[in-house]
Amino acid sequence: MKNREIINPILTEPIKKMVEDRYFKKIEYLKSLQKLITDISASFIKTNSENIDKSIISMLEKTSNFFNVDRGYIFKFSDDYNFMTNTHEWCKENIESQIKTLQNFSTDELPWWRYRILNCDYFFINDINSLPKEANKEKVEFLRQNIKSLLTIPIYSNEKLIGFFGYDSVLKNKKWEKSEIDFIKILSNTIADTFSRVETEKKLEIQSQMQSILTTIASHYINLPIEELESSINESLAALAIFANADRAYIFNYNWEKNSCSNTYEWCASDIPPEIDNLQNIDLNLISEWVEEHKKGDTLYIYDLSQLPSDSNVKKILDSQGVKSLISVPIMDGDSCIGFLGFDSVKKHNKYTEREKTLFEIFSKMLINVRTRISLEKKLISEKERAEAASKAKSEFLANMSHEIRTPLNAVIGFSDLLKKTALDKNQEIYVNNINSSAESLLSIINDILDFSKIEAGKLELEPIKTDIISLSEQVTDIINFQASKKGLEFLLNIQPDIPKYALLDPVRIRQILINLLSNAVKFTEIGEVELKICFDKIDEKHGKFCFTIRDTGIGIGEEKQSKLFKAFSQADSSTTRKYGGSGLGLIISNMLAGFMGSKIELSSKEGCGSIFTFTVTTEYQYSKNYKRAQLTDIKKVLVIDDNDTNRLILEHLLKYWGVDFVGVDNGLSGINLLKKGYRFDVILIDYHMPYLDGVESVKIVRKELGIDFNEQPIILLHSSSENFYAINRDEELDIRFFLTKPIKSSELLEYLKSIKTEELSNQSPSKKNELSEFSTTDSDKYIQKYGNFSLKLENKTLIKTKNIHNYNFVLKSNENLFEKNVDFENNKSDLNINLDQSTENSDLNSNSQKKVSDNSKLSNFNSEETTYLHKRAPIILVAEDNNVNMLLVKTIILRLIPSAEILEAKNGKEAFELSTKKSCDIIFMDIQMPIMDGVESSIEIRKFERVSKKHTPIIALTAGALSDEEERCINAGMDDFVTKPINLKVIESVLKKYLRNFEW
Repeated sequence: MKNREIINPILTEPIKKMVEDRYFKKIEYLKSLQKLITDISASFIKTNSENIDKSIISMLEKTSNFFNVDRGYIFKFSDDYNFMTNTHEWCKENIESQIKTLQNFSTDELPWWRYRILNCDYFFINDINSLPKEANKEKVEFLRQNIKSLLTIPIYSNEKLIGFFGYDSVLKNKKWEKSEIDFIKILSNTIADTFSRVETEKKLEIQSQMQSILTTIASHYINLPIEELESSINESLAALAIFANADRAYIFNYNWEKNSCSNTYEWCASDIPPEIDNLQNIDLNLISEWVEEHKKGDTLYIYDLSQLPSDSNVKKILDSQGVKSLISVPIMDGDSCIGFLGFDSVKKHNKYTEREKTLFEIFSKMLINVRTRISLEKKLISEKERAEAASKAKSEFLANMSHEIRTPLNAVIGFSDLLKKTALDKNQEIYVNNINSSAESLLSIINDILDFSKIEAGKLELEPIKTDIISLSEQVTDIINFQASKKGLEFLLNIQPDIPKYALLDPVRIRQILINLLSNAVKFTEIGEVELKICFDKIDEKHGKFCFTIRDTGIGIGEEKQSKLFKAFSQADSSTTRKYGGSGLGLIISNMLAGFMGSKIELSSKEGCGSIFTFTVTTEYQYSKNYKRAQLTDIKKVLVIDDNDTNRLILEHLLKYWGVDFVGVDNGLSGINLLKKGYRFDVILIDYHMPYLDGVESVKIVRKELGIDFNEQPIILLHSSSENFYAINRDEELDIRFFLTKPIKSSELLEYLKSIKTEELSNQSPSKKNELSEFSTTDSDKYIQKYGNFSLKLENKTLIKTKNIHNYNFVLKSNENLFEKNVDFENNKSDLNINLDQSTENSDLNSNSQKKVSDNSKLSNFNSEETTYLHKRAPIILVAEDNNVNMLLVKTIILRLIPSAEILEAKNGKEAFELSTKKSCDIIFMDIQMPIMDGVESSIEIRKFERVSKKHTPIIALTAGALSDEEERCINAGMDDFVTKPINLKVIESVLKKYLRNFEW
């Protein structure tokens, strides 16, 4: 046995055997520990908010028994680390539980221990009696719990310490090994991930509940009759109290003339006694400290009433009611406090979060609004002053509610957007799209109304921050581009090349103005173009002026109608309203926002000739720290073929700024004539959509009739996002390497131009890496068949290997000098798959894309009914992923596509390698970023092993990094394919169909 040879031969046989036994026992122990941790981690994948407590107790029991300790537990810290609470505990039989005595335990009681748990990776105490003198408080507490030894491991979530995970030895001292602690750390990370995931699920559920409560209450109070006021308020108090886990809810009114307050509304849980009759005409002098806080508009929150001074009148009153925790929100009518809204926790202490506090504050504003409206109805006041006051009160209410209403709506939009990217059946997809589009429409209307109300009430405040101007403008164009492309409009992004990257401004409001103006431009333009232009003028070394211009070729606006545009709830004329829709608030809100920034929107327009809207922002600016003028060393001259004059002008300025010579023509024929005359360019940018001769037909002429391939003349095709390029990608005659979406973003164009040369496939010697090479079985005559980008040596019974660049499928027919080629661009960078007909012998493809090809294999499309399966069994699929949520996502997608598949799970690259050597897998999905051994390292080890086993398993990289250098690393490591995150069902399906076509599905 090789491992036994490492034992020193000098040792005597008995000692040698003893050392050997001890060594191998330790190895077996660590293997068992590793399996235990792996099994527990896997079980946490299915954990949710309903079963998390049960899962954690089970984990504590299993690990405590394994380590032979007497007590296992988890604590969570308060946000300020001043308190900790024992949330989960498991004890051996006859060991006293401590969980009840360790609730909301002050960490000030354990200062020596507190410092170490907050600043150490972990620590253990082998013998409590050996603690230093400064740890005397800790010693007393630990001895109270009969602890002899203990180990604590911090739990971090999103780089924040949230608690700790520990074990106590009560019956005897225990010494912990470093290897054991390392495994417990892994478990600690798993627990943190689980807490984070479950917390996210809870937040989403709570957010939905909060939105439902607000919507129900707000809609009910809008037209609330006076006679229904009392019952409606009681119903609202009940809903809010249940949501916040409170036992009692109430409203008090202040009577400043009588210097007293009275309980006017109250709701109590079924087993909580009411107090409303006992709380009438309370003297304010008894609760003066309480009243003073309310007068200032401050919310009072007391987690533990026992912490109040014993002589406090407030404490005496609340003690008589059995209150443990409470929150009290003042009801402010302008600057005056008219009462307060309160919630009591009687059964147990309750932590009221900022979320509940915000909800209560919104409800207090609703009460003010209802009170004001009903008061006006009762007194029938028609004076203008009172009407304006009521309007202002409503505006203030809406302004204060704006953020809270937007938040849940944005959550609906955001999460439905994410849900759209997951695996959905047809009905689910329709439902999600309807939810998303309806939420977007509702948000747009609410945003207009609330923004207008907030501005009128003087409640709007700008939040200037360091903002990436270029990134912001590109985000805006991404939002508007779809609208423009649907109407067939040319959408142009024209950013001054040397503009500073950063500016100090409110990105939300700038984005709001730009989207509003651009949406209007697209809405009122049927033919032509829409342009967003951003320029910069330097004032001094710190300040400058950014000018935003939105130009369109739409219907234009007559001079007599322009004055109406910036008036509330009005448009150019009523026919426009009927034809184009809209609330009439967009432009006035945009102009008001510009006014807050010290600017205003200027309009230049003529009916039938389009419009130009302009506004400027003077602010601080900053270039990026690593700013330097871009230089393209490999690109000297570029030809631009585009029928749009403005787009050519934008590209001319941009390319010249980068030091590139520009040649521009407005049609494909002119560009072809230049090439016929022998002119060559480093790159040609050609627009897809042009009259007479479009971009695709122009490229076909260049490739087919002129015979100019990619290496001689690289081409980038410009297209709109709505154009379908699937068919174009399949046309091998085009030989187009890049497709650039319009409007052109300078950063994307720069990256394309930098990498255009690296994408060329040259004929290199067979000794070099990533080359074309051959596997010959005979010495018969050879011939060269050139097709597309590839020069392949073909002969009878010969197989070819090539670099993984595109997804090419070849049929080679022996004794015939031909082959067929099909291209599938659904996965942009995939393997070369070669299948032989029945007359061709078996051989291996020994490259980045190895495969064994059967004698009976035939080229078949994924959906072909003639597919011949070679393996009548379900595939075995290994998934290596350290993130539990991502693991669950990949598994769910695979099992939806192949319900019978056997899935093996690996939490790191090392586990993936070990599993692949123990069990024959049919495909491996390999995450790149993993602990212990990453995906690239694991793939390299797997390929080394396979050189001996003579087997090749397809390995598919899963990565969030889509840069070319990361893809190259994966290919060089022996991976077969490359899938970027976020992962979706369509991509996984394509990969599985490609590599598991010979398996039973």
